[in-house]
Amino acid sequence: MPRRALTAILPFMLLCGIMAMQGCGTVQEDDMQDGANVEAGVSNEQDVSVGSDDRPGSQPTVGEGPSDAEYPSGSYLVGDTLPPGEYVFEPDPSGRYKVYESLDSAELLDEGLFEGPAILTVSEGQRIEHDHARAIPFERYPHELNPDRRAGMYKVGVDIPAGTYRAVAPGEDRGYWNITGSSEPGRTAIASGTFSGSDTFTVEDGQYLRFNRCNISLIQ
Repeated sequence: MPRRALTAILPFMLLCGIMAMQGCGTVQEDDMQDGANVEAGVSNEQDVSVGSDDRPGSQPTVGEGPSDAEYPSGSYLVGDTLPPGEYVFEPDPSGRYKVYESLDSAELLDEGLFEGPAILTVSEGQRIEHDHARAIPFERYPHELNPDRRAGMYKVGVDIPAGTYRAVAPGEDRGYWNITGSSEPGRTAIASGTFSGSDTFTVEDGQYLRFNRCNISLIQ
């Protein structure tokens, strides 16, 4: 090759080499930056993950354990979806419950309609259905010893004090009161009364009082 042509080509080759080296340096710097981002926990991709509560069908947490839970209206198998024990049912505004012997049984052990609190103890294997009410474990319910109560069911010594009460039915209504020794389905009444005007009864600690269509007051 003539010396003049070689002299003209050399500067061009030198320029191409410099440009190639700069391009490689840019790629290396980008790769190094990506590696630094990974080590620092920074992702170049958009985070599209969702929390477990956003997944279809996820269930809300009702408590850390059975004693903290509240159970809304529904059907429950005791020992499976509802722990056995004693519950207070708070109506909204009036509730109903039915207790069956087992999951597949049609034998009704107990049922109740209530506009005030109701107390019920359920056992392993029974099935309970309740509507327009929430079930709260008895030990978690905010009990207050108070003789002035609206119609409902109360445990003596826990919700109302022991003593003698006067029940008064307003107007032409016929009032009703019932005393039992437990809150289990099919419990037998110790004493009960249906009346017009007024009536009196005495309750002891540990008993349960249920009354309806009347007001009560402690007289001694």
